[in-house]
Amino acid sequence: EALRAWRAGVERALAAGSGAVAVTTALREGHRLALTHAAAAAGVPAHLVLLDAGADECRAGRAARGAARIDDGLFEHLLREWSALRRSLQNGAFAGGFASVVVLDRAAAARLRRLALSPSSRG
Repeated sequence: EALRAWRAGVERALAAGSGAVAVTTALREGHRLALTHAAAAAGVPAHLVLLDAGADECRAGRAARGAARIDDGLFEHLLREWSALRRSLQNGAFAGGFASVVVLDRAAAARLRRLALSPSSRG
């Protein structure tokens, strides 16, 4: 139910011309397709920005969530999907309907966050 509501919100924002930023921890192929289809229906490009994380970082982040985490089987499945997506990005074979795809490491993501939060970027 939450996923349907999230997708509907993204579609409404795009259709209204306001743009949307979709933040998720597991961007499965079906989710990516839904985002690119919603953007295409609104006549706007979709850009994919990914934060790269290795398996150990993902496992540590999952452990930090405590009881509010997905089960072991689904987590390992998503981790394998993420590894496959990372490999396809390294080979240059992935576009998936996105106008651009960029993968940020943690340092680059932190720099981008500082830029987005700086007072000069709000003016």
